[in-house]
Amino acid sequence: MSRKASASAGRPGALPSISGDNPAEDICPVCKTSRYLNRDLEFLINPDCYHPMCTNCRECDIRKRVAAVFNKVEDDFETVDDYNNYLERVEDLTDALVNGPEDKRMAGEKELMEWEASNKAEIEANKKRRGEADELSKKRMQAEEQAAKARRLEAVREAQQERTRDAKLKEEMLNGLARGEAGHAAETMNRIMLKRRGQGKQQQQALYDGANPNLSIRGLKEKRRADDNLPYDPFGGLDLTPSRYEITDYGNYHSEWLENARSNTEYRVGGYAVEEYLSRVMFEAFSGMGVFIEDEKEQARPTPEIKLEVPVKMEVDDVF
Repeated sequence: MSRKASASAGRPGALPSISGDNPAEDICPVCKTSRYLNRDLEFLINPDCYHPMCTNCRECDIRKRVAAVFNKVEDDFETVDDYNNYLERVEDLTDALVNGPEDKRMAGEKELMEWEASNKAEIEANKKRRGEADELSKKRMQAEEQAAKARRLEAVREAQQERTRDAKLKEEMLNGLARGEAGHAAETMNRIMLKRRGQGKQQQQALYDGANPNLSIRGLKEKRRADDNLPYDPFGGLDLTPSRYEITDYGNYHSEWLENARSNTEYRVGGYAVEEYLSRVMFEAFSGMGVFIEDEKEQARPTPEIKLEVPVKMEVDDVF
């Protein structure tokens, strides 16, 4: 907590000055902001070391204190609402410490100390976890920089090798043409080009694979394991509930064509159910609603016409 500087400028209503003679020369020793550039700059005195600081530096100092105690992240909460409520509480506490009156500041300091005392173990664990995450992020950045450097060196080396291969290829082609083997020169060129493309793909894949595969991306939540104690589902969790229609009770649907099937035992004794019939009818009625043939139809390709030669049977009458 800080208090305003007691010294004031010569003019009435002027903001407190720490230089005494010329308020325009006042400079915050923390952020180096001068009153010459910010006429509304207000200085406060730190009660611990009695050094002056501006209001912006005081707010940054308070936010650092609060963030060091309330250091939970989104992964520590079950829902987004809980995380938002936590952030709102932290922001209300920070506002009370920065802009609140004396009673709110005292209440905020008390709440901050109580939270730190009751959650000391969790705060230390979060600090350790954040330090490990920062260290992992630094290692990942270093690995990416090393991989980029290796790719640049490999590109330079590949360019040099390509120039050497081009010169060798040109020499082989000229030698083949000088010997009068034009086909042999073309075959040699094709073989070398194919070999070059294969080597380039292998080298590029080796560079990507060598970039420390043990590093992971920070911020991803851990996936929950599937519960093995659930009953067996032959559909593997697939929901077969119709999404385009809904009928709560098939028994309330009356039709003169179905009354005989509902009341006659001869139909029901074999396992026939009107509900199954209605379910199948509704499924068939709505099964094509999500299918758009024009969007899924491929472009028609003209098929080559095949001419079939039909043998002509020639019959010759025997004149004898």
